[in-house]
Amino acid sequence: MNTFSTIAVMSVVVVTKSQSMQSQLFYALVFQTLIPAILLHFPVSVMFGFVLASHGLGIYSCIISITISLYPAIDPLPNFFIISPYRKAAFRCFKRNRQLSEVNQVPPNSKNVVAPANTSAIHYSYRSSVVVLIRTSDKIFNRQTLLFLDAFYWGFFGSSLSIFAIHFVYRYLVISGNPLLRTFQSWKFILWLLIPIVVGFMWAFTGIVLCAPTEEFTEFMRKPIKEVFDEDIEEFEYLGAFMYERSSKNNSFLVYWGPIAGMIIMCLTVFASFIVIVVSGIKCYLRIKQLISNVSTTSSRCQALQSQLFHALVVQTLIPMILLHTPVTLKFAFAIFDAGLGPYCFFMSMTIALYPAIDPLPNFFLISPYRKAIKKILKFYLLGKKPKPNAAEQVNQTSMT
Repeated sequence: MNTFSTIAVMSVVVVTKSQSMQSQLFYALVFQTLIPAILLHFPVSVMFGFVLASHGLGIYSCIISITISLYPAIDPLPNFFIISPYRKAAFRCFKRNRQLSEVNQVPPNSKNVVAPANTSAIHYSYRSSVVVLIRTSDKIFNRQTLLFLDAFYWGFFGSSLSIFAIHFVYRYLVISGNPLLRTFQSWKFILWLLIPIVVGFMWAFTGIVLCAPTEEFTEFMRKPIKEVFDEDIEEFEYLGAFMYERSSKNNSFLVYWGPIAGMIIMCLTVFASFIVIVVSGIKCYLRIKQLISNVSTTSSRCQALQSQLFHALVVQTLIPMILLHTPVTLKFAFAIFDAGLGPYCFFMSMTIALYPAIDPLPNFFLISPYRKAIKKILKFYLLGKKPKPNAAEQVNQTSMT
């Protein structure tokens, strides 16, 4: 906090270039404060908290080993993405290596070879705007098609937020035995399926209609795009919300209501998904805790399984919140206050890509039957040992013979 205050005071009296550097140092400070808090302090605090509450994490404490190992690799990254001289040097090195790679890989007399399409979307934010960019130079599609693909990307992201919410609602209905669970086993299941479709359509509609490119937005983004990517904005197709700007003539605000309406729709969706996940997660936690404590009606094996499901629930609640809800919330919040995160939004592209790979992992590590199955498979492939059948399987084989 003292560092932040000092940077804030310095930014008032220094020149524009130095002020920009102080702003970058401030954002780097924010991220380098969050990284150790998330990867070191938070896991250790959770482990100690569960121990004090007589719910030791057991084998799940291995996650702390992973986060501690990740910390030295992740900690310096904000400086390379956030501080301009480091970022430009990193981009130059990357561009140089890419050019050398292309020279080494392209065979002679291959002028007409088309490079494979790179369909990755780039998240970016500047001042009071948020935008998703798609580079056009390395794509096989025309600009109009890329614009619609960008809208589809928006739609699938919004749809995924509603899918997570429905997932947690279903978990709670199963654990609590709620009568609404029967709706998943009848024609009403179609209504549940329609929720992510409708939400996805809303996000796609928001992108292509309310947040479509405009001349004002293009000119507003021209300079920062050139500075960050060293390319003209015409090299990109984009969809984004340019909410307002300050007039250079009389210092008044020019408000763009269409993008603001789009931001309201997206913020409400993110907030609703977050609330549903948190409320359902808390209800599941209370129900599982009740089942665990009810020793008289629950066997020790079932009780252990309920405990494992509880720990998996906690981790699978945190994963979408950390990788999806938190990045998009920060991106929107900073833009609303005219302090867009700039190239630091690149982290959002990475977290969205990481989520599908990381989300199922807690089940494999925390729930005993899955963990044992993985150990057997790894032992089979690494050591060439065939998995031994358990006692129940041996009884079934004996009875069949």
